[in-house]
Amino acid sequence: MKKIIFLLVASISIFACTKQTDTSDKNYIPTISYFENGESNEVRLNLPNGGSKVIHVFDEPILQSGKQCLHTNDAEFEAKSHLNGDTSYHLVNTSYSKTSGGRFNIIFVFQKVEEVIVCMEMIEIQGFVDSKLLFKGNLFQTNLDALPEAKEKNNTLKIKKFIKYISDNNSNETIKLIIDDEDVSMEFYLNDELIRMIKGTYRNSRLLMDDEEVNYVLSENNLCYHLEGNDYCYTKTSEKLIK
Repeated sequence: MKKIIFLLVASISIFACTKQTDTSDKNYIPTISYFENGESNEVRLNLPNGGSKVIHVFDEPILQSGKQCLHTNDAEFEAKSHLNGDTSYHLVNTSYSKTSGGRFNIIFVFQKVEEVIVCMEMIEIQGFVDSKLLFKGNLFQTNLDALPEAKEKNNTLKIKKFIKYISDNNSNETIKLIIDDEDVSMEFYLNDELIRMIKGTYRNSRLLMDDEEVNYVLSENNLCYHLEGNDYCYTKTSEKLIK
C-alpha cells in the first residue's frame, strides 16, 4: 500500500514539473515596439512574460515605423555580421523607424530557442552608415522595464499658417512654408521659379523634413539649418494664418 502511495505521489510530482515547464512558451517569437517617453522615444523588445525591455533610445521624434521598408532586405546582410558566424540563429522579426533627416533605422531580431540577438542598421539618404548590437541574451531571464506614463493629449486649437522667407546669402532663393498643426511643406524658389518641394513634420520649433540631411529650426524671424560646420538662414518676409 505504501509503495502504491509513493508511486502515485511521484507520478503527480513528475506531472507537475512537466506542466510547469510547458507553461513557459518555448515557441515565443519576440517583437519590437516603440514608446514615447518625454522628449525621447524608447525602442523595446517585447518579452514572453508580457513586459518589455528598453534596448535603445532615440533622442528625436519617430516620424514613421512599421515591420518592413524598402531598405530592409538591403541591410539584412550587414545585420548578420553580429551573429559571428553562428548559423543556428534565425531571423524571426524585423522592424523599422524613420527619424529626422530621412534616416531609416532597421532592426533585426535573430533567435535561437530562448537566446536572442537584436541589432540595428542606420541608413542615411546617401546609403549605409552604421550598425550596432542592441541586445543579446535569454528571453526568459531578462528583466522587464516599466512602461512610461501615457502623455495627456493636448486639446489646443490647431494652427495653420503660411510664411515666406528669403535667403540671407543674396542668392535670390526664397521659401514658402506651410505649417498645418504638425504637418509641414516647404517650396523652394530661385528667381521666382519653383526648384523643389519637400514635406515633413513640425515639432518643438523644428522642421523634421523627409529625405533631407538637415533639420530646420524656426525662430521668431528666421528659418535656419546647420550643415558641415556652417549655419544657413532665411529671413521671414511675411506671415499669415490660413483658415
